[in-house]
Order: sequence, then C-alpha cells, then structure tokens
Amino acid sequence: GGCGLCKLAAVTEPLSTDGARLLCCFFPASDAVVEAACSCEELRAALTGTNKDALFIDLGCGDGRVVIEVAKHFCCRALGVDLDERLIDVARGAASRELTSEVLARVDFETGDLCAVNLEEAAAVFMFMPRHVCEFVLNQVLPRSS
Repeated sequence: GGCGLCKLAAVTEPLSTDGARLLCCFFPASDAVVEAACSCEELRAALTGTNKDALFIDLGCGDGRVVIEVAKHFCCRALGVDLDERLIDVARGAASRELTSEVLARVDFETGDLCAVNLEEAAAVFMFMPRHVCEFVLNQVLPRSS
C-alpha cells in the first residue's frame, strides 16, 4: 500500500521517463464519481460533438467502472489503462458482462504505464487519483504527449 509517487519524491534522483511507475495504490471510483463524469457537460461536448469517433481515455482505470459507464452513456470509443494486470482482467470481465456487443467493440483495456500512453487521439482524458498524481500527470506527462 501507499503512494509510490510520495515514496519516489524522497529519492534525490529525478524520475526516469522509462519503465513503469507506481504512482498510487488502487482505490475504486465511487458511484458519485461515475455519475459526475457521465453528467459532465464538457465531457458530453467532447465525446458527442462533431467527432463521431471520439476517444475517452481513463489513465489509471483500475477496475474499469468509469470506462464502462462512459462508453455506455456516450456511445464513444473508450480506453482504460492501468499498470496492474489483475485490475485490467477485472475491467475486461466487467465490460464483457455489462456492455452490449456493440458497445464492447468500442472499449479496450490495456496494461501499461500511464506515462507512456499516446494521448494524441483522445477527445477526453480522465483520472481519478490523488491531487499530487494529477499534478504530476498535468505537469510531466501531458506536455510530453504531443
């Protein structure tokens, strides 16, 4: 347990840009978080506007609940990325149980380091993580992703 970024902050060497990094332990998004995402007007505009092939990416998707609900709600392409292969397996299982075949065809889950995800095609990027992790992604990851 514990947050990997907090532990890494104590190291005097800068964070490397290669290799997987544990930025935070998993804690599931509550129903309120999922509902807030699905009722967000900015997200609706990004995913249902003029781009009929819009892509939603959840960095650190965990069990996939946000990806699944957003894909159902907005009928968009959705990608969940998490470092933990076990959580990706849980997310894939939940998606196969909860989504129609049509929606499931537009959803994918990948095991990977969120720092290495290509965000170029994303219409919307989502993170449900502690503030310091979000700040790290905003300041270090997004500027390098194009």
